[in-house]
Parts: sequence; C-alpha cells; structure tokens
Amino acid sequence: MCTPLILWLPILLHTSINSPSDGTLFVIASVILRIIIGAIHWGLQVYSLAMIYFAFVLCVKRWHDFNQNGAGSLIGLVSVFAIFLSINEGWKWGQVPLWSVWSVVFWSGVIGLTWMIGTLGFRKGTLGKNRYGLPEDL
Repeated sequence: MCTPLILWLPILLHTSINSPSDGTLFVIASVILRIIIGAIHWGLQVYSLAMIYFAFVLCVKRWHDFNQNGAGSLIGLVSVFAIFLSINEGWKWGQVPLWSVWSVVFWSGVIGLTWMIGTLGFRKGTLGKNRYGLPEDL
C-alpha cells in the first residue's frame, strides 16, 4: 500500500529541523520512492481493468460468431470474480473443508472458466451470415 504524502510530512519536517544532515535525504528518498511505487501500483490496476474490459468485449464478439448474444460472457466474468474473491477471502488449500462456502465458490469459478475456454476456444462459429453480420477474416 502506498502511504499518502501528507503522512510523511511531519517526519520530513521534524528530521530536517532537528538534524538537517542526518536522515533528511533518506526521508526525501523514501517519500519519492513511495510516490513512484504508488503510481506503478495504480497504473497496474488501471491496466488490469482495461484488460478485463477488452477480454469481455472479445468474448462477446466470439459469442456473436455462434449467432448468440453476448450474455454468455457474464459467466466468464463472474467465474473470474468468484475465483479471486474466494482466494482473497482467505481460502487456502487444505485449510478449509471441501464443502465450505469458499470452496464451492472457488470450484464453481474454475468450472465456469473452463467451460468458457472450451466453448469459445474450440467451437466453430456459424458458417456464413448470421444476425450479427458476416464473419470477419482473421
């Protein structure tokens, strides 16, 4: 986590007033490093959200190749969310019984994601024109 700059200011001011040569550069470098790490952290989060969006859009387009609406893409989105939620809520291998709520959420996410990959990855689309238009050449 990135600590806001306002929380570092009292330390910076106290160090520079009491002993300008001892630790002032270290505190300044720490603040700058925290700002850089925070920017990288937020940048990666924005990048991850953009990748989730584009993957969702590509799944919708693939459903359109089957002459179906893109609602099936929600299965993949919910599956990924279920896997991350169950892992982040403290579900660990061997620590929770197989029948617990987080185990069910995790394994339903794995099954849903496996189904999506199998369906969208290996199934042929409809030949010719469908209600979403002609298939595009890749």
